[in-house]
Amino acid sequence: MKSAFLCMLFLVALGRSGFASEPTIINCQFDGHPPMIMSIRGGQGANDNTLQIGDAEPVELTIGSGMTSAEFNGKLYFINSDSVVIGDDSFAGGCGDNIGRDWYKGIAAGPWVYGAHIDEMRGKVTNYASVDSSDRLDFQFPYQGGATPSLFVRWNDGLEIFVKVDKGQFRCDEDRDSTIYVKFDAGQIQTVRCSEASDGIRNVIFLDFRPDFWMDLKYSQIMTMEVSFFGEGPRQFKFNVGRLDLKKLH
Repeated sequence: MKSAFLCMLFLVALGRSGFASEPTIINCQFDGHPPMIMSIRGGQGANDNTLQIGDAEPVELTIGSGMTSAEFNGKLYFINSDSVVIGDDSFAGGCGDNIGRDWYKGIAAGPWVYGAHIDEMRGKVTNYASVDSSDRLDFQFPYQGGATPSLFVRWNDGLEIFVKVDKGQFRCDEDRDSTIYVKFDAGQIQTVRCSEASDGIRNVIFLDFRPDFWMDLKYSQIMTMEVSFFGEGPRQFKFNVGRLDLKKLH
């Protein structure tokens, strides 16, 4: 697990080598400690990577061939994918929302969380921003228990936007329901074309690119969506989209 974690950090720096002024942020949380934020710039062996613990000033983060470490308040911190060792004590936790896998979330700036998807096979890093809706959707069996919509914006050879729910199935069929309704703040209702994910999963839909749509997304505070779900009909939910920083995605 440790070697995979170090490989992930190396690949982050490799994929960001042309954008050193915009570091990749990796957010970590360990038992009994404030959030730890790793800012990866130069990667392994570089002296411009930093670790911020809570609200304290960032300190230098060392990414070596066998460990990731930093000195804070006179103590050495050794950071692994599933624990941090401080002195003689080890504390469980991890970095990202799927520990040991390839999605790593970052620090929130406003409502948005910035992170990176690591393709270890190809050495490619895809940067993204995400925000969860404060609205919970109640569905019938087998998706009962409440579902949370999430909005993602990413740079994948161009800007892409998609919506995901942790339960339920979107209805976005080219022959019938290929549009959704969107409103920014108190503006006019917009009709936006949607499409299914290429792998056929039903809990993700992509929104078609329109320059005016991106401008509204960047400069608005609230985005309201109305989307149809299989067996449930149309549902509405909101996202707090203020302060989206598209520069962090390049």
